[in-house]
Amino acid sequence: MLSFVYHALSSFRPLFSRRKPYLLFILVVLGFMTSTQIEGVTSFCRHFRLNTPTYLALLHFFRSTAYDLSQLSFHWQAFAIANAPTLRHDGRLVIPGDHTNVTKEGRRMPGVHTIHQASETQSKPTFFRGHEWGALGLLIGSLAQPFCLPLSFRIHGGFRHITEKALEAVKDQKALRLLMMAAELALFHGQSILLVLDAYFATGPVFRAAAAIKLTASNLPFISVLTRAKKSYVGVAPKADVSNPVSFIEGTRLKLYEVFSEYGYLFHEEKAVVYGREELVKLLTLDLFWPSAGQILRFVFAKTSRGIIVLMTNDTTMSAKAAVEWYCLRYRIETMFLMLKSVIGAFCYHFWTRSLARHSRKPKKNDTLVGPNSDDLEKCTETWGCYERFVTFGGIALGLLQLVSLRFGAEIWKGFNGFLRSRSRSVASERTSQFVFGQLLSGELEKVRQGASFEDDGSEYPRDLEGWVEQMESSADTKT
Repeated sequence: MLSFVYHALSSFRPLFSRRKPYLLFILVVLGFMTSTQIEGVTSFCRHFRLNTPTYLALLHFFRSTAYDLSQLSFHWQAFAIANAPTLRHDGRLVIPGDHTNVTKEGRRMPGVHTIHQASETQSKPTFFRGHEWGALGLLIGSLAQPFCLPLSFRIHGGFRHITEKALEAVKDQKALRLLMMAAELALFHGQSILLVLDAYFATGPVFRAAAAIKLTASNLPFISVLTRAKKSYVGVAPKADVSNPVSFIEGTRLKLYEVFSEYGYLFHEEKAVVYGREELVKLLTLDLFWPSAGQILRFVFAKTSRGIIVLMTNDTTMSAKAAVEWYCLRYRIETMFLMLKSVIGAFCYHFWTRSLARHSRKPKKNDTLVGPNSDDLEKCTETWGCYERFVTFGGIALGLLQLVSLRFGAEIWKGFNGFLRSRSRSVASERTSQFVFGQLLSGELEKVRQGASFEDDGSEYPRDLEGWVEQMESSADTKT
């Protein structure tokens, strides 16, 4: 288990220009993987019993130019695709995507703006100040017990703090920004993907942008989008296809959610897995022209035990059963957000800058956001980058814990001596893997510490961690 994690982290070594940033990178990722309480950079120092020079070195590490975040993200994505048991649809990677909000009260934190919370829960305020994150995951494991492995993170709001007013990004294009993240991932790795999104992303610009990225050989979309249609949407019947048993007069306008009551006799029954349980579902597939997207989309109408739902996709070859089952796995990205927030602590960052004017902690209109002076844009952008680096490293840690759960399941359950009232899944959760891996790493570092001949000389990184890395390197050389 330790050897697998080391080899995964050692693959990042060529991306760092110096050894010290590489060791600090290992420190941060292992800190996320083993610490039970991350509340910022100081938590790494408390967890590994480090001193002030290391704390200052960590602060500098997140602003360092010794590595590039984009290269690290692409390398992590390539490693995950190559080493994880990925779930695929017709050869396409299945990529859930979504936004998550994080409250922040810092008054000099770039990107903090007023966010409207559309959730129906009473535990969340309607408006609050914070960061809005866009994220992509990768479904791995099995259909019955999948994980959503973190792939990419970007802040999707508050751009006035890092952009001059004359060059301010287009407003309210968060849905399109997430699609651009998916396009960047797909094109860089040469992998066609199935992007699974919720109803927020069921917009014309998203489907038009996805249609513009095609495979040159077959002229098929490189990115297939699967999302849920909103209740107000209307489809238009295209020219009748004689091979299609279900067809309407050309130009007929169909209110999607009225199809269930008006054309119930067209549905057929089929078994499908709905949120982990197999049940008999009534399905209907219609290829309709959607004016907002300017193209023909496949609409899947489903009656399940949880109610009725209409799905839409630009992949006109997808079966109704596959559409329902893949969409029902989209919730795994919500579980990923929960693990990042409550187990890993990936959103517990507190970087700030004096280059930004103090702003109110109370929710106010975002039009009142005051951007920095042109001379201070670089500092604000640098602080913005710290947030994305911190969260990306937390995502790498969570992904490694998921891979450990899948590869070393029997070893984890054998080494777990904590309390579980019941096992909800046969595959160990990220929290269980964190518990076992933390004990294992702690024992290894203790051995290095006891057998070390060096003394604490105020080094900017933990010497026992360096000794562990050297020990793993020598072990790898010996095996080679």
